[in-house]
Amino acid sequence: MAASIRASEEGLQIVEQARKNKGWNKKATAWCYEAGGISPSTLDRFWARTPIKQEHFVAICKAVGIDYWQSIATPSAATSPTAKTNVPAVYNRNTWVERKEVTASVLDILNSSCRILAILGITGIGKTALVERIVPELEDGK
Repeated sequence: MAASIRASEEGLQIVEQARKNKGWNKKATAWCYEAGGISPSTLDRFWARTPIKQEHFVAICKAVGIDYWQSIATPSAATSPTAKTNVPAVYNRNTWVERKEVTASVLDILNSSCRILAILGITGIGKTALVERIVPELEDGK
């Protein structure tokens, strides 16, 4: 059974701004097309915060330029056993303080022959957010 996800209230506000930046309405044909051919009714369910298939949720977010869909989803969706990750999303593109040197260093290490990397630090310094920021770049082969 495919994972179902719904947007959080805060997530909808982020998507709303991204949608406006694209000049699309909430049921734009271009949006449906860019999101892989989803139906306008799927966009309706997204805006109503009704759970939709994870693949459609991700496509809706990416079509408006939001790569980190976990920051849009409800926390329970990010921790559901059927979701791809069992870790709640911590990374938020809007609040992230880019750590270019650390990010580049970690990516260089992981793109070499490194198989295990330990990230140590005190609570609250952004270890989990850093990993959430970097993993998509590894999965995309960048």
